Amino acid sequence: MKVRHLRPGEDWPDTIFMGFEGPNLDREWTWVVEEDSVVQGGLLACPMHGVIFLMRLATVVGAPRLAIRSLLDAALQDSKAKGMVGYTTMIDPTTIEGRKLNKLIKRTGGLQWPRPVVLAFGALAGLERI
Repeated sequence: MKVRHLRPGEDWPDTIFMGFEGPNLDREWTWVVEEDSVVQGGLLACPMHGVIFLMRLATVVGAPRLAIRSLLDAALQDSKAKGMVGYTTMIDPTTIEGRKLNKLIKRTGGLQWPRPVVLAFGALAGLERI
């Protein structure tokens, strides 16, 4: 398995839905994992005040089991090298994948916010004032 950043001019693979595809992807904070030159998964992240925010992690159906771990390892190691001191992410505990990721985070010393929260978002286009 090979993990790399998206190349300049390379589009996000159609096989992996992220919900954040488009021309504004910051390739420095975007990783894909390949096996035999075929993209198997991707991770979108961004820096926030010394912490990397892991926004979205997804793989294709049937991706090798190591795909997610490879993406996380590469992103976290790259982030440490860039001076990041921690990470944060969102987990959907109602899914098998979310529960597995939560176990991995806890096993490696990560913590969970003690209260449920709701993710809120909106577009800036057309927004005048709040």
